[in-house]
Amino acid sequence: MRRLVIPGELVSKENKKLGSGVAREDDSIHSNQLGLLEEKENFVRVIPLSGGYNPKEVDFVIGVVSYVHNTFWRLDIAAPYSSILPGGEFFRDLRGKERLRDIMPIGSAVYVKIKEVTKSKGVFTTLKWRGATVLKGGFLIEISPSKVPRLIGKKDSMIDTVRSESGCEILAGQNGVIWINGPTENMDLAIEAIRYIEANSHKRGLTDYVKNMLIEKRKSL
Repeated sequence: MRRLVIPGELVSKENKKLGSGVAREDDSIHSNQLGLLEEKENFVRVIPLSGGYNPKEVDFVIGVVSYVHNTFWRLDIAAPYSSILPGGEFFRDLRGKERLRDIMPIGSAVYVKIKEVTKSKGVFTTLKWRGATVLKGGFLIEISPSKVPRLIGKKDSMIDTVRSESGCEILAGQNGVIWINGPTENMDLAIEAIRYIEANSHKRGLTDYVKNMLIEKRKSL
């Protein structure tokens, strides 16, 4: 069972392999961040409750177009550095006279796959991947990237629950940006549920609680 630990807290006196969020001091292992302790027979780590997004290849993220060049879009992906979506990585082949700014102007949102992260922190994305798409309508919110796995749940169990019980389309980027689309009242329900999950990610039985909460709240719509 995972438990909440704070920076500096003793987590083990055994000789275990160290994961993230912990450090060895003399003959003991201490947490160096606020998070959930995960301890196995020969391994220990602390999973952060909050933290910024560090782009990784194969991640799917939600980005917003912040600049349009003749040959690429620059995306804000809620990271310390922006990313590039080349025109050649659009989901379809572009015709010669098409201008990128007419296809996706500044402010457009996309669900893209990170294709490459260079040593100099250049981030390149693509729409030519199954599931990647241009997002139409809807609303964007941000949560801590470290809470995204909890929002998604095992085999998508949590996010599917919020989708079905709120009646909304929802996509979650690994960068903590969440896209929600549906009737306004339904989106309000989905946002409330997502905020609750973010604030209570450490609780057991969270999926069932969120499902029942949404069922009750939908009765008043």
